Amino acid sequence: MQPQVAAAPPSPAADLPEDVHVEILVRLPAESVLRFRSICKAWRRITSDPRFLAAHARRRPAQVVLYRYLESTGCKSRPLGYAVDIALDVLPVSGEEEAGRRRRLIGYPRLLNEVLRRR
Repeated sequence: MQPQVAAAPPSPAADLPEDVHVEILVRLPAESVLRFRSICKAWRRITSDPRFLAAHARRRPAQVVLYRYLESTGCKSRPLGYAVDIALDVLPVSGEEEAGRRRRLIGYPRLLNEVLRRR
């Protein structure tokens, strides 16, 4: 006879109306919204909705989310299923940057080098 496993109690967040979830998610930075899309199907659906994206853009200053792949240079032969880490950076494009640290958006290959040089 197999032991009975109790089902996990429902999350308190599951009882909240969807508009409350939307109101919380719309207040988060773009980087967090991208990461939280993988929490559950409902959050992925919410964060993919054009109305959510428009509401989020109205609340946040203009930003560009840059993602880049981080590969290990020491591994010449990559096994099947080789995983690559992804780094997320948020670049402000409004005029609210720190004084003396103005950034400009330029072509993709140079953009990545520009971001990496400033780190």
